[in-house]
Order: sequence, then C-alpha cells, then structure tokens
Amino acid sequence: MDSKHHDHELKAADRPMRRGHIGLIVAGSLMTGFVVSIVLVIGPFGGGQEHVIMGTALLGWALGWGLLAVLSMRWTDQPQQWAVVPAALMALTGASLLIFRPDANAFNLLGWIWPPALIALAVWMTVQARGHLRSLTRPFMLYPLFVALVIAGVAGSYETIQEQVDRSTTAMPGHLIDVGGRSLYVHCSGSGTPTVVLVSGLAEASTYWGGWISPAVAQNTTTCVYDRAGQGWSDPPASPQDGVAVATDLHTLLDHAHIPAPYILVGHSTGGAYARIFAA
Repeated sequence: MDSKHHDHELKAADRPMRRGHIGLIVAGSLMTGFVVSIVLVIGPFGGGQEHVIMGTALLGWALGWGLLAVLSMRWTDQPQQWAVVPAALMALTGASLLIFRPDANAFNLLGWIWPPALIALAVWMTVQARGHLRSLTRPFMLYPLFVALVIAGVAGSYETIQEQVDRSTTAMPGHLIDVGGRSLYVHCSGSGTPTVVLVSGLAEASTYWGGWISPAVAQNTTTCVYDRAGQGWSDPPASPQDGVAVATDLHTLLDHAHIPAPYILVGHSTGGAYARIFAA
C-alpha cells in the first residue's frame, strides 16, 4: 500500500506543470475589462453623474485585471499575482466614488492625486510584467497600455496645474452668465454659423480646448467653450449633476448668453455623452 502511494506521488511530481495559453488569457482578460467598462459607461450609466461614470469604468477595469490574476494562476505556469494589485486598487477607488459621491470640489482635489498615483502604478506594473510574463502580449499589449496610462497621468497633472495657473494669473477671457442663481462661464470667438460648442470631458475645464483646437475652429465659424458647473470659472452646482442636468444648464446658458443656433456640439470623452443628451 505504501509502495503504491509512493509511486503515485512520484508520478504526480513528474507531471509537467499546467501550461495554458498565457497570451490568450492576458488579451481576453483585458479586453473583457475594456468592453465591460465601455458598455457600462455608454449603456446603463451613460450620461450619469461624473462619479458614477468614473466609478463604473474603474470597476470594469478591475474585473479585467482580476480575471488576469485568477485565470493565470489557475490555468498557466506563469501566474500573474501582481495583477491583483491594480484590480484591488481600481475596485476600491471605483466603489469609493460610487459610495461617497464626491462633488466638483472633491474632484478638483482628486485632480492633484490621481495623476501621480496612476503614473506610479503604471511604472510598477511595467516592472512586474517584465519580471513575470513571457508572452508577446507584454510588448504588444501591456506595454502600450502602460504607456497610455503614463500619458494620461502626465496629461492629467498638466491640466490640473494649467487650470490652477489660468485661474490665478490669467484674466477671464469670456463671460459669466446667470443660469438661475448660479453663473456659468462661456467664451465665444470667431464668426458665422453654425455655432460649434466644445464640451469638455470628465472633470475638465474649458482651457482644455484653448491651445489650438478652439482657435483653429474659430477661423471658420463661431466657436464657444464653456465650463460646466463646478469646473473652471463656473460656480459649483447645488448637488452632483447627471447628464440631463448638464444638458439643461447648457441649454439655459446658450439662451441667456444669446448665442444663436444652429449648434454643432463636439464632446471629448464624457462630453460626448452630454452632447448626445443635449441633442435628444
């Protein structure tokens, strides 16, 4: 009996380690996270409050990183335990946004925190992937993703700093328009029709468009940029706004500022969802 048990242990030890296709697991896991995030943001939570959009997107990406960690540990000989860290951080951050419902002031404060944190996470993940993953998905999928995260972090830091500098040192080039007990900032340049309205993305101010996009479009027609409630030079809202409230504010702003129709709305990121609601 002991001899048979010993032989069984030797055979088990001689078996090769499980070798699933790590490349398919990496690609499938991250694509799942990406698709889930897009579906949530465009579908049931499209045009929602900013903390809802960001929170659900982060939860979708957390799912992708979590799948990478679990499936690689279960089915391959290249376990990617490090993927648990981005999964946990993104899940915690996303859940916190949904639970605590930060207002515009809190988002402005987070603008100083998330960019360097994202850059640090991307650098750490690069080191971990280099040490633990032997697959073409590392140079062709993970590295480009990490570079994109670093670029997003650098851009976020630049935007936060630039907005602070603009508000403290630059004279307001546009006007504050009353929209019913609150003032929203708008600045129009150029002439002609239709009027192009540039709608900023999540937690972005109108200065996002000021480098070359707005001046370039203004060479051909009237072009307007504005700050949503709580962003840039605009007053904060009484409570967090969803897409309907943002679109209502914009309708009121254009009317009170006597900016003539027809309008072409150009949205960046979540600004695209707000533009669709405005046009509905």
